[in-house]
Amino acid sequence: MKSVINLLLGLSALLFSPFLSAQSIRGVHVDDFRNILGYPDRERELLTFAEDLDFNYLLLYNLGFINRDVYDLSDPAGGSTLASFIRRAKQEYGIEQIGIVGEKASSFDWTVAFRHNFPDVHIDVYHLEFEFWNPNMIERYYCSTYLEERELECSVDGAFEYYQGELEKVRWMADAADAECETYLGNTTYEQGAIIGAICDRVLVHFYRKSDLYNNGNSIYQYKPERLEALVASGQPLRVVPLFSGRKKFMGPWLLENPLEQAFSTFLMGQNGFAEQEGAWKDLVTIEGYHWHRYSDLNHYLNSTKPGGDILTEQFFYRRHRGVAETSTRSSEPDPFVEDPSAPQLFPNPAYNELQLDAQGREIVRVEIYLPNGELYDFVEAEQLGQQRIDVSQWPEGLFLIKTYLREADSSGVQPVFVRRE
Repeated sequence: MKSVINLLLGLSALLFSPFLSAQSIRGVHVDDFRNILGYPDRERELLTFAEDLDFNYLLLYNLGFINRDVYDLSDPAGGSTLASFIRRAKQEYGIEQIGIVGEKASSFDWTVAFRHNFPDVHIDVYHLEFEFWNPNMIERYYCSTYLEERELECSVDGAFEYYQGELEKVRWMADAADAECETYLGNTTYEQGAIIGAICDRVLVHFYRKSDLYNNGNSIYQYKPERLEALVASGQPLRVVPLFSGRKKFMGPWLLENPLEQAFSTFLMGQNGFAEQEGAWKDLVTIEGYHWHRYSDLNHYLNSTKPGGDILTEQFFYRRHRGVAETSTRSSEPDPFVEDPSAPQLFPNPAYNELQLDAQGREIVRVEIYLPNGELYDFVEAEQLGQQRIDVSQWPEGLFLIKTYLREADSSGVQPVFVRRE
C-alpha cells in the first residue's frame, strides 16, 4: 500500500494531496461501542451525529470485548449485527471508512472469518493502539499483561519492542485484508518515529491541548512538532492525521465557544502552524484530515448547555458545526459563532455551486482561497465578485480556507468552507 503514496503528489481524487479531497479523513473515535452495537436507537444516534458533523471515518472500540462476550463476530449469526451496521453507515450516512481498534495483533483474528462470511462488507482500517511511551500504562497494565511473560523490560524501550512486533503483524494482517494499517502516537523518540512511519500507512498524532492556541498566539501544531519529522525520518512518505480531544481536561469546554473545524484550521494555518514549516521532511508528510477523540465527550459538549444555561438549539448546532443551512434566505441577525462578528459571512457551507459573501454593507476588495496545506489555490479581485458570489462549481471537493480583504481593513481572518459535490 505504501507504494501508492508516491502517486499522491498531484491532485488525487483518492486522498488528501495537496487538498482535502473527498476521501480525506474527518474521523471520530467511537468509544463504548459495545453499548451501541445491536441497539437500533443508539446506532442511529451515533450515525446521525456523524452525518450532522460531517464525519466520514468511524474508529470503533471494544470489538475484542464484543467478539468475546457479546457476539461471536467470526460466526455468520454473530457477525451479522456488525455487518448490518457497517452497511448502513456507508450506504445511508456517508461514512467512507470504518476502522477497528486493537492493542495487539490477535485482537483482529476474528476478521479473517468475518471477511469470509460477509464478502460485501469491508473493514477499511486496522488500528493498533498501544501507548508504549506512557510510563503509567507500562507500570499499571502493560508490564504484567504483556511484557513480563515475554521477558521484556517494563520500560518504554521494552514496551516499544513489544509494540513494534505487534505493529508489524498488524501491517501484514491489514495487507491481507486490503485495509490500511494505522496507529496512534503521543510521544516518540526520533528512532522510534522512523520505525513507526516506515511500517504504517497512516498515523494519528495526538495534539491534546485545552485550546487551539498557545498563550503567545502560536498554533496547536507547536505541541511537540518534532514528532512529524521523526515519523518520516526513514525517508518514506506518510499520511498523518492530527488528533484532537474533546475530553473535559482538553478541548471539551473549548467546544462550547468554538467551531469543531477551528482546531484543524489553526493547526494548518495558524501562527507557526504546519503551513509555515519548512524542511525536506515536510515534503514527505501528507496531512490527510483531522480526527476527534471521542464520541461520548463530543456528544456531551455539543449537546450540553452554553455558559448561561441556554440549551443548544438545532439551529445553533448546525450553524456552528456545519455552517449556515443551505437555504436561499438568510437571517439579518449576525452569526455569533463567527470568530470575528464583523467578518464577511460565507454561505451556504457546505457549498455546492456557488459561495455567497455577506460583507454587511462593506466593500470586499479581494478574496484569497487557500488549500489546507497553506498553498494559495486561487484569488478573486473586487471586479470579479459581481453580486458577491464566487463560482465553486469547478473546485475539487474538500476543505478550503477563505481569507477576505475589506476596503477599510487588512483582512477578516481565515474561515473554513467545505465544498461538496452531488
